[in-house]
Amino acid sequence: MFRLSLLALAFLLSSLYSHAQTTPVIAGIVQEKTISDTVETTGTLRSEQSLTLRAQVTERVSEVLISDNQRVSKGQILVKFDTSDEQAQQQEQNAFLSEANKQIKRFNPLVKKGSASVSDLDANTRNKEAAQARLQFIQAQINQRILRAPFDGVLGLHNITVGTLLQPGDAITTLDNDSAMYLDFSIPEVFLASVMPGLKIKAFSHAYPNTPFEGEIKSLNSRLDPVTRSLLARAVIPNPSGKLKPGLLMRVTLFKNQRDALTVPEESLLINANQHAVYVIDDQNTIEKRLITIGQRQFGHAEVIKGLQKGERIVTHGISRVGPNSNVNIKAIDDGTKTVSELLAKASDKSSVSNSTKHNIKSNTNSNTLDNTQTASANP
Repeated sequence: MFRLSLLALAFLLSSLYSHAQTTPVIAGIVQEKTISDTVETTGTLRSEQSLTLRAQVTERVSEVLISDNQRVSKGQILVKFDTSDEQAQQQEQNAFLSEANKQIKRFNPLVKKGSASVSDLDANTRNKEAAQARLQFIQAQINQRILRAPFDGVLGLHNITVGTLLQPGDAITTLDNDSAMYLDFSIPEVFLASVMPGLKIKAFSHAYPNTPFEGEIKSLNSRLDPVTRSLLARAVIPNPSGKLKPGLLMRVTLFKNQRDALTVPEESLLINANQHAVYVIDDQNTIEKRLITIGQRQFGHAEVIKGLQKGERIVTHGISRVGPNSNVNIKAIDDGTKTVSELLAKASDKSSVSNSTKHNIKSNTNSNTLDNTQTASANP
């Protein structure tokens, strides 16, 4: 009985001691990802097609067929001006043309018979041609008084109503084709050799801080700015959602030298002067401090050039509580898809289930020990 009690106590103390010597941590896995060298700058958006619609004649507005921020199609009528004078002139010239045609029809047989002179027929022919030319001019005047959309796009704000008198050059509204946006930005001359049309970019805006907009460089300016020593580049960014607006300031990241490389989360790095290290967890959950060489750092990850192998486990959270040769208890694996709070909550749930299981095992063990003790007492 005494020996069994000592063995149970020794087992329990050994478990408690072993558990007390392990430090809970969150681990990450050394992964291979596609990364690129980056160049960052700022730029301004503008529409692929953009203009201010203006009046061409001095006339009053007769119809307003648009609303603010309306999407329109090429050729769609937007505004009509008063054309009553032109329509009256058109009717007059149509009458002249009709009369000229009648006279030509009447003089043709007479000229053939010699009953009328050719000059009379020619005069009526000239009257017909003059009426036709005058009608073309009047129709051009009417067309100038009908404002149409020159391309597909979205309208801006307008401040005109029926009856507004406009002068040539007066602004009516703006029209932007925002299906794709131009992003103009300057590139320092030191990066000139690595920037070319087709290079991928990623842009961010304070208006949408968590939304990246991807595009590519379309063209480069033919000369550098002699004052800033920079080159103006133009990128095209698709804008199917219509979120991007002309004039928006964007932070631009250019990607070059794309490659597959091993990466680790930046929070796993131990930095001392110019040296970088990580805590590697071996198969026995023992810590090894290992020096590594890092390269590009972007989007919360650091490229590992030397010192680690794909699939190795490293400490990402709990670094300050461990050191070389420490024994750790991995509570969760950080794959970059969950926050620390979510990882800890998941680990807590698992721990509760584990503790419940251990409690049941311990209760069963104590019950068995007590039974054995009672049996030994009954049989001295």
